Amino acid sequence: MKKEGIYFFGEASVPDDVIKDVEYYFKRIGPDFHVEIIPDRGPQAGLEWLVPKLLIIFFAKPFIENLAKEMGSDFYKLIKLGISSIWSKFFGPNPKYKYRIIVTGKRIREDFEFSPAFSIYTELSDLAKLKFLYKQSWTHEEFDEATDTFLYNITLLYSGQDSELMKILEMSAIKRGIILVTFDERTKMLEIVNPVPHQAQKKENI
Repeated sequence: MKKEGIYFFGEASVPDDVIKDVEYYFKRIGPDFHVEIIPDRGPQAGLEWLVPKLLIIFFAKPFIENLAKEMGSDFYKLIKLGISSIWSKFFGPNPKYKYRIIVTGKRIREDFEFSPAFSIYTELSDLAKLKFLYKQSWTHEEFDEATDTFLYNITLLYSGQDSELMKILEMSAIKRGIILVTFDERTKMLEIVNPVPHQAQKKENI
């Protein structure tokens, strides 16, 4: 069944207050908000930005198209507030919860550039999805600014208007599957994340 609203996917081990805080804002949006709890995953292997997250917010394309009509409204603000509530749980120098990934071999990884706990997904087409990655190092202000920039650009994209996101997607060599995007806190712009690690790129160039 094709999804049409906004979805909160969380593993069974997600603390209750994380879900409740997001729900507090998102449920006021209306019946388009859904929570789905999925089984915990075991040890994982793979590139850090492709490792499944503890919790995911998924915006279906019809929802974003409607969101484009609500920019600046309480509806739009509630979404940003719900996402903002996640920062204190998993980000910053003293997060409430420290989420660690157990990789193959039962080794704990903590050196992620991007959060292993949270990301946003949305649809671009039947063949492509956009995954927005949050940096572990962001302050709360940077986290909120990143969310606002991403939401603003994705609504422009779906409403057919020129946007920063449209330009970088047109320049990207990746046209299907999962396209990775993040926010540069220095330039205040979105950027594509290359899924090939720098080390692998160097090896290919030798």
